[in-house]
Amino acid sequence: MILNYSRLQVQLMLESDSANSTALLATNGDIIGYSDNGFFVYRVGAPNKFSLKITNGTAFINDKINSICIPDNNDMIPWFENIKTIDISNLDFLYFDSIVPESYVPYLTSLSKTKPYIGMGYNGALRDMTRLFGIFKPGFIVGTGLSRSDFDILSGLSTLGFLSTCLTDSVYTIPLPAMPDLKQLILTDVKEDAISTEDFLINNRQLERLTIMGSGNLNLSLIKPLANLKELIISGYDTIINSDMILDHKQIEVLSVTGKKSDNFKSLKELTHLRWMTFYNEATQDGFNSFIESHPDLEVVEILDNDTIKDLKPLLNLRNLYGLTLTDTVAELDAIKSLKSLKYLSLPYDLLKDSLLKADLQEKLPGTVIVPNQGVCLGSGWLLLIIPLIFIFAIFTRHRSSTVKVIP
Repeated sequence: MILNYSRLQVQLMLESDSANSTALLATNGDIIGYSDNGFFVYRVGAPNKFSLKITNGTAFINDKINSICIPDNNDMIPWFENIKTIDISNLDFLYFDSIVPESYVPYLTSLSKTKPYIGMGYNGALRDMTRLFGIFKPGFIVGTGLSRSDFDILSGLSTLGFLSTCLTDSVYTIPLPAMPDLKQLILTDVKEDAISTEDFLINNRQLERLTIMGSGNLNLSLIKPLANLKELIISGYDTIINSDMILDHKQIEVLSVTGKKSDNFKSLKELTHLRWMTFYNEATQDGFNSFIESHPDLEVVEILDNDTIKDLKPLLNLRNLYGLTLTDTVAELDAIKSLKSLKYLSLPYDLLKDSLLKADLQEKLPGTVIVPNQGVCLGSGWLLLIIPLIFIFAIFTRHRSSTVKVIP
């Protein structure tokens, strides 16, 4: 499986095999994950076609090394001993199976001279990576656990632009320390009432992209200080408290919030900059209709885990709609076949198993990449499969241009 880690598509299973490619949506700066220890940053202007291969702890993108996994033994020492004969110009990510073994420290110190800002991942405590932070100045970190006692470490990560971390304590009573370059933050396993202060993000007002995954109730008062918030993704919660806080962030471009909310889709018409919208199971047909009517410039629509929205004809009014994903029963295909602006379409796997139907869709939408999905798969973020081929489309940039990069 391949996923757009930045877009919370850990929930959307996309698979391929040696004979069939897959595709996903991405924008500039997104973190793309593949296998269980490979990540890279997608940049507009990069190749749109990626061939992925993983062997012996080394991951290749377009036949160039992108990621390596450091085990808890010395199996990768020979690789480091021969590093001068290896092209590491595209090396972007280091994943650690355990606390870094002392035997690797000299090699990592040498690597840091050419790759000081490399991305890093470890499925353990942030504090266990302290030795590495004395060697590297990572640009992005994924997969670590964060406790209150780790806050002093965060304050020293001055070059960090992306952080994905699991909150391991039951309560956090003080704000996150300032990380001046941090633009995107993903908080996972955030339990009900774990963030007990509305000022949790006050030291990081510059955040542009925020994702929170958890359970129970979530109080959205914590987004109040975020003056530059452009993307908000909330998943897993039963109830969103103070959801009207979203309306104070008129510049939001991406909105994906699941859970019972006090607001409704009609109130969201105030958010005129929205370009990417996700509808979950609580969305009604009327709510969908009113939202689409008030946002004619939408570029991406996702309808996930929803069997209520059956009439898709309102989408025909979206002149800039380039991406559409549906994970449940599709009652109306005629409207989809008429969406001539589409460049990306993801439909349920069971539906696209009908080769005649898929061929008909492709005939009606010749400029669209059509890929199957296997629906919402909660909690599968680290249970990934190796994928041999992926296409990535830049649907919109931070300046909301509508340039679409397509592989011929």
